[in-house]
Amino acid sequence: MRWGTNAFEIDPSLPPQLPGVDLTGLKWQGRTFDLDVGPDTTEVHLRSGAALPVTVACGSVQTVKPGSTLRIPTRQPAKTPTTDIARCKTVTASTTDPSYPAVGAVDGNGSVGWSSKTGGAQWIAVDLGKSYTINHVTLDWKAAYAKAYRIQTSTNGSTWKTIHSISAGTGGTDDLTVSGKGRYIRMYATTGATSSGYALSRFEVHGTATGR
Repeated sequence: MRWGTNAFEIDPSLPPQLPGVDLTGLKWQGRTFDLDVGPDTTEVHLRSGAALPVTVACGSVQTVKPGSTLRIPTRQPAKTPTTDIARCKTVTASTTDPSYPAVGAVDGNGSVGWSSKTGGAQWIAVDLGKSYTINHVTLDWKAAYAKAYRIQTSTNGSTWKTIHSISAGTGGTDDLTVSGKGRYIRMYATTGATSSGYALSRFEVHGTATGR
């Protein structure tokens, strides 16, 4: 969801952890509307104000008249075939900016991502659900990237083993060939490009299941 200059922009997706999201009384350029993101359909209902231009995922602009409702499909990344074993899995973080929750890094969208609240030592961890032999990790950074960080795995979520280290990161996309095993994987950052924290658009993991 973005507040564009000429239109309200939306590409609704819903991770399996959420049954739905209802936002009421949203305001944009003199208009008031409600947004209901359901598992299959997203509805935009314009309560008052001039007709509302809405840009949807395909780039087309649709207009919602006062008192009318626009219905568009909700993307469900968890149901989209992928080799990313971290997609829509349970994810936690050391700190989180409320506007950029940790789930944003593994929802398959990439437009929101996760942001930490502060800098220094910060982490984001994914419970893969079962043990994997992990061979590849992809990180897409925003402007607040980590200069120094470690990729770590764990069998229990508390004791961690470093399987890859970066000491002079430059941001953008880090495609990392790694070798490790575990049910849990995390990115543990220690030094950032900015002092305000870290911002990660995508945390993607590839590997082969080795057990429960």
